[in-house]
Amino acid sequence: MFYRQIILNKGIPFSLTIPKSLLAQDDMNEKTFNALMAKGYDQAAQSDSYPIDDVFKELDC
Repeated sequence: MFYRQIILNKGIPFSLTIPKSLLAQDDMNEKTFNALMAKGYDQAAQSDSYPIDDVFKELDC
């Protein structure tokens, strides 16, 4: 399913951002973890992503 989404979106089907503080799953309780997973699922379902070519152009700054 992941690879199909990459093909359909012509790129990674979610935004790639680094939060100010990174939490590991071991550092979260179940409620926090589930909320984080739900947010990611919602972003993927809404096609909130960028084409891979645009991502690489931005990285080449």
